[in-house]
Amino acid sequence: MRHKAPGADPKAPFCAPEPARTRVPRALRRGLQRRIFVSFGVTIFMTSLVVFTVMQLAGVSGTWRHDVDRARRFASRQLAAVWNDPPRRRVLVGGIAADLELGLSLYDVNGSLLESAGGVCTRRAIQVKVFDPGTGVRLGRADVCPTGAMLPTTQRALLGFGVALVTLWAASGILARRLSRPLADVAEVAREIGRGHLESKERLAGRRHRDETGIVADALYEAATRIDKQLADQRALLAAVSHEIRTPLARMRLLVELAETAPQKLPEIDREIVELDALVADLLAGARIDFSALKPVPIDTTALVRGVLEREGVDLSRLSAPDAISVIGDATLLGRAVTNLVQNAIKHGGGIDRVEIARAGEHVSIAFLDRGPGIAPGDEARLFEPFYRRPDAKGGGYGASVGLGLTLVRRIAEAHGGHAFAEAREGGGARMGFVVRA
Repeated sequence: MRHKAPGADPKAPFCAPEPARTRVPRALRRGLQRRIFVSFGVTIFMTSLVVFTVMQLAGVSGTWRHDVDRARRFASRQLAAVWNDPPRRRVLVGGIAADLELGLSLYDVNGSLLESAGGVCTRRAIQVKVFDPGTGVRLGRADVCPTGAMLPTTQRALLGFGVALVTLWAASGILARRLSRPLADVAEVAREIGRGHLESKERLAGRRHRDETGIVADALYEAATRIDKQLADQRALLAAVSHEIRTPLARMRLLVELAETAPQKLPEIDREIVELDALVADLLAGARIDFSALKPVPIDTTALVRGVLEREGVDLSRLSAPDAISVIGDATLLGRAVTNLVQNAIKHGGGIDRVEIARAGEHVSIAFLDRGPGIAPGDEARLFEPFYRRPDAKGGGYGASVGLGLTLVRRIAEAHGGHAFAEAREGGGARMGFVVRA
């Protein structure tokens, strides 16, 4: 049970609080952005791990250590050659420190400092043992270390690797935001449309992105546009049907009152009931199309038309058709379309002059020809609109309102992969019918 807040006006209607419109889209965007961001990070880490493993298996690090050992042996021989010659030793140490930007210190076997150049070491030094090449006796050691101008090879590699990782992961964050934001916008619009705010679809119009999100946005925009049009058509149809039903009901009410003193009015009441029943039947047939409740079966078109003509009292000699033309369709709906065309030709066309059934490729056409007032120029397509009435129409003819009959014919034809048509005949009259896929 819902309760109102204390102090609220007891006469005021209860209104449920408006749900937060941006909470779910923001959660979607943040969740998707987080997943993409983490996925990129894991991918970068795994890629780095694979590269490091491949380098180990390929012996890259072993080759580097071998090169370092060779450099140590070379430095040991060079330093051993001048170890006992202080002037030459001083020149060599100074040259190495200046050329390689290193800190270089020489110590004897007792640990006493002999020479130093290049500044004080601030990091862990690399020790190079110096031996006499002739006797193999150890002369001392050399400590080599960066002085701040450069980093050791390992540290430089780690620093570069770390900078690359941070840069790639930051770029992945930007990319994750760009990927998740359009999807969150589309989700927000879809939620608004679900609440009935179809005007929200305009936020999707004019998108220039041709990626998957843009395709989804276009599909959602088209779906919302169709729903908006269907709702507008249904409102217009409901208004027209309400008006058309009130007219026969009013006449029936008047005729019932007159029938009490004039029994001859009963047939008129029956005609009004028949018209009202036909209108309801058209509405039910249209509902079957709306709900896609068609039951396709093989149908003998000639037999179907012949049966409708017999039921409506039309001379069968006016039928021009092969013995049998088969189509796949809903027998009830196709029969309703034929019935509506026959009744419209009798009511508005002055009777049926000829009925033609023909096959053209993969389609079958059914046409009804009359010699009535004909069709005014420009009315060929508008006759299939619900309750269309030409403003200057007077009396009978196809300019007067034809209700839902021809509208239903068009919808049935389109549901069977075809279309309806209406055209004026040479010499007067009209040719109306529909085409369906065989």
